[in-house]
Amino acid sequence: MDLANKVAVVIGASSGIGEGIVRALDETRLRGIVLAARRMERLEEIARTLVSDTLIVQTDIQDYASVDTLMRKT
Repeated sequence: MDLANKVAVVIGASSGIGEGIVRALDETRLRGIVLAARRMERLEEIARTLVSDTLIVQTDIQDYASVDTLMRKT
């Protein structure tokens, strides 16, 4: 799959499988990665280690307004 010039949104990006997905995507030619999770400090730590352009959006997927904000910012 060609991911050039695409933007990926990863929910749960602050740890576990989500963080693993972010790191794998960082090795592709993505236009950017949106990191979404509740732990803002952890997202910032991860973003500092990435090569790809990143957008960090603190998101609680149980809160409609939070998910709406994620979609608008993306």
